[in-house]
Amino acid sequence: MAVPIKGSALLWLIFLQTPAFAAYVPQELMVRSAATGLGCLLMQGSELKCWGYNSHGQLGLGDTDNRGDSSSSMIAVAPVIDLEGTPTHVCTGETHACAVLDDSTLKCWGAGGVGQTGQGDQLNRGDEAGEMGENLPAVDVGSGRTVSKVACGDTWTCMVLDNGAVKCVGRGHYERIGYPISPGMMGHAPEYIGDHLPEVNLGTTATDVFASFWHSCAILTDGSAKCWGRPDNGMLGTGQARLGFDTIDVGSGRTVTHMALAEYATCVLLDDSTVKCFGRGSDSKGVLGYGDTQNRASTDAPVVDLGTGKTAKHITAGRYHVCALLNDDTLKCWGDGTTYGVLGGTVDTVGDGPNEMGDFLPPVDVGTGKTVHQVSAGEYNVCALLNDNAVKCWGRGDFGMNGLGDTANVGINSGEMGDNLQEIDFGGP
Repeated sequence: MAVPIKGSALLWLIFLQTPAFAAYVPQELMVRSAATGLGCLLMQGSELKCWGYNSHGQLGLGDTDNRGDSSSSMIAVAPVIDLEGTPTHVCTGETHACAVLDDSTLKCWGAGGVGQTGQGDQLNRGDEAGEMGENLPAVDVGSGRTVSKVACGDTWTCMVLDNGAVKCVGRGHYERIGYPISPGMMGHAPEYIGDHLPEVNLGTTATDVFASFWHSCAILTDGSAKCWGRPDNGMLGTGQARLGFDTIDVGSGRTVTHMALAEYATCVLLDDSTVKCFGRGSDSKGVLGYGDTQNRASTDAPVVDLGTGKTAKHITAGRYHVCALLNDDTLKCWGDGTTYGVLGGTVDTVGDGPNEMGDFLPPVDVGTGKTVHQVSAGEYNVCALLNDNAVKCWGRGDFGMNGLGDTANVGINSGEMGDNLQEIDFGGP
């Protein structure tokens, strides 16, 4: 699943310089939600704050209280998560979260019922006092091995190790953790962690990994990509076997620099800054962005039209929507905007009919003079880190996902975007 909401993990680092006395300054943004939802923000000083749904302790605060859904639980007064280390990268699943620390260890917390935290048991962590900080064990990924990248699916976690191997823990439905296994999960018992945890059979090494609702993908050392999991209407690329590990055909001479996984679709950002999407188009509400409802394998996927002279710097996806950060630092989103306002100002489905993409598709209005530095999408919402270090979120507001002290959806009614869209108050150190 992926906001996330459910959705794929987006992440790269931006270091923002501000005076030492300033409020918390965002560095890395990650949102995700399913029927539930949480978001996390890594600050410039490596402080980590999370907000939203907290049913299993996924906010890492030693309780199960939501944050950001009322005036008494604002993010500004929420504590920083104690990991007994410095986080450099974070991902969030449906009800769990993980962070790579600066010593290349991995810590995961929240729901552990299907092994998604990789602790060798099925316990929740972070929902009671005394479970975080030094009491939260690092995930055992094998003797002498460390972690360079992590991606959270809805109920599973995949990681790239220092040797380029990929390992996954959690629920293995549709073989999305990369193994044809029984009892259908990994990481839930001592015999399914560490050296006992097999590597995903990619045939080579990986540099990055992605996970979402039903499938996982990896960018390989040579710039190619492979996906595994549910083989629905071309969403794995060219192959239809769950564990076929077929190299995705993205065009002659092209390589993959980033990926964004929707529920039944995959989008790739290529080395020439173009975007291609493939998978289910028949009922995925325009998520492929080709102005029709055709299913496509990667071999049938043209370049998505982002507008005259427009190319992409980054892509991110939720359940039925995709957003692209463009070369002029504007943001365009397409897919299903009919229910929660996730497209930011339209309640239509965009991308499944003619004259909806390219120059017909306006950028999301994030405010006068505002441009976008980072963007992260989840199942039914989007958050953007702006050029002035503000963070604004829109879409589904359940559990305080938009971080504004309420549960209102944002972006579905006239006058809710642009200068009227509030920024999240993260408080100060």
